[in-house]
Amino acid sequence: MEGLEGYAELVELAKRESALIAAGRWDDFDEVERRRHLVLESLPARPSGRARALLEEAQRLVIANAEAIDTAIEGTRDELVHLSRGRRAMSSDGSTAPRAAGYVVSRG
Repeated sequence: MEGLEGYAELVELAKRESALIAAGRWDDFDEVERRRHLVLESLPARPSGRARALLEEAQRLVIANAEAIDTAIEGTRDELVHLSRGRRAMSSDGSTAPRAAGYVVSRG
């Protein structure tokens, strides 16, 4: 396995990223991304034939991670749309204005 450590680390980083996505730990992505860039910079321009399987596994995981991120973004978008509709429904019936109990505010 000599010389394949960087490629194996790319696989491990993709697995760590997958776990972060599953846990919704978006703030922890910076460290994974920083480390991935360092590893990629350390790899040769042309990988050896022995690195192929590791690169294919890393690619498979990264593609799956991108799909999971897209799904999470869509879920967040749907939630925001739902909240926005609820807010509009509340404001259309006038129930969103806060009222002080027992007090009448007049201007004039």
